[in-house]
Amino acid sequence: MFNRILKKSILDTMVNRTIGGLKNCFLVFILFAVIAADAGCGGRIRQMLPSFAGPSLRIPSGATAGLAPKLNPEQSDYLDKAKDFPLAFAIPAAETPKAWERAREFIERYGTLKLRTADDRVIETILPEASDLDIGYTVIKRPYGDAQYKIAIETQTASRFGGSSTSNKARTNAHLLAYYIATGIIDPALVE
Repeated sequence: MFNRILKKSILDTMVNRTIGGLKNCFLVFILFAVIAADAGCGGRIRQMLPSFAGPSLRIPSGATAGLAPKLNPEQSDYLDKAKDFPLAFAIPAAETPKAWERAREFIERYGTLKLRTADDRVIETILPEASDLDIGYTVIKRPYGDAQYKIAIETQTASRFGGSSTSNKARTNAHLLAYYIATGIIDPALVE
């Protein structure tokens, strides 16, 4: 009889501790979730949390980063020059008609969205829909000083699913477009 009471009290204690422990685990989980949601320290918390995927299962940050071919030295140099090229730049008036045609050609050839406007001052695609991974382009040309025009390039992404890989792709394509408009040099293999 005494043995049965002792066993029952031990079981009750274990159950209460387990339930209490689960409550504490839940509170700790909520605390971590709140801290991780805070923009200021979310990255540090994520670095401290254990990773459930082994190194061989991790997916690169860019959707095609693991699948993209390696660049040869010329492509790498070209990409570096293009990425360093500004998205707003001046161009001599004499070169503007050819440069403006290159802008339209790039967007028509490599863009996935239809043109909404294409006149002497603006080349613009329709805006991407929220569920698309497409990139929208806007290129604006305006007079700048004597015998020059200023060209500015913007890209728009709307996807919640593409995340940083889509915005990185848009940024890279914008720089490739700017470099192509100014120089007439393009490596089609690098346009995503």
